[in-house]
Amino acid sequence: MRRALAAGLVLVAAGCGGGGEKVAPRGATEPQGVEPDKGSPGAAEPSGGKIDIAVHGYAFQPTVMRLRASQIIVWTNEDKVDHTVVGDAPGMHSLLIPPHGRYEFTPVRAGRIAYRCTVHPSMRGELIVRPR
Repeated sequence: MRRALAAGLVLVAAGCGGGGEKVAPRGATEPQGVEPDKGSPGAAEPSGGKIDIAVHGYAFQPTVMRLRASQIIVWTNEDKVDHTVVGDAPGMHSLLIPPHGRYEFTPVRAGRIAYRCTVHPSMRGELIVRPR
């Protein structure tokens, strides 16, 4: 009886844990062969052409966008209220953008450009502009 009980406990213990899950080695922070992102976490990076940023739910989506100088950025207002896009770059200052309206801007220099909606100050975004 003791042997049967001991054997049952061994089977139960063997069934707990593992489950085919792969566990990263202690101290590992990134999967092997993947270089960690040195920029802003969660920043979108388009493949080229025009860049679309939605103004939706009182937020810029995506909030952070990586792009190259001379790429055209198009903000489209998907909300039911007016917004603006005002940034730290020369000439980056929209008028009120009505619902379904658009605003375009083309950065010419590399660097970080913070921008906001002047109507709703909690709405903020950032462009990370790389050289051409």
